[in-house]
Amino acid sequence: MKLDYEDIISDLKKRIFKPVYFLAGEEPYYIDLITDYIEEKVLTET
Repeated sequence: MKLDYEDIISDLKKRIFKPVYFLAGEEPYYIDLITDYIEEKVLTET
């Protein structure tokens, strides 16, 4: 299943997580935004 930036962020905000995210593409900007969001909002320090 191919998801774009908006789809991934929308799912993450709804706390719908996929087992694996393979982030690739010619535009690293969106990859950085997604990884930053996951680090700041999804991952915990436990």
